[in-house]
Amino acid sequence: MLQLKLYPGELIGMLKFLHRNTAGYEQLPLDSQAVSVLVMGQYLAKWTPQRLAVWQQRRTDKEYSLSLPLPVALALYKDMQTAFLGHQQQSFLDKLDHAIINSPKPYAGVAFSLQLY
Repeated sequence: MLQLKLYPGELIGMLKFLHRNTAGYEQLPLDSQAVSVLVMGQYLAKWTPQRLAVWQQRRTDKEYSLSLPLPVALALYKDMQTAFLGHQQQSFLDKLDHAIINSPKPYAGVAFSLQLY
């Protein structure tokens, strides 16, 4: 998970980006879908109207924590870099960029081994 501190407007901007870029993805054949769109679409589906309402009612001058799964963070990061973004979305991308650059490597210290028989 990647921890971000966001203003409510930045979160709404991210959700609008997700909505715009995943609209209709579930209607396409699976083999025609980009993995990033699948990841973002599944994350967006987890946002209930109640959860969104909580964010919309928060103070606009205060930052709040959001835990973003790494696959979602990287999909957003790559897709947002080539998109036309509004002010809140650009602010979100700036914070995401900073968090990704400064995050510890997710698999640091984990030894992988594969034994074939």
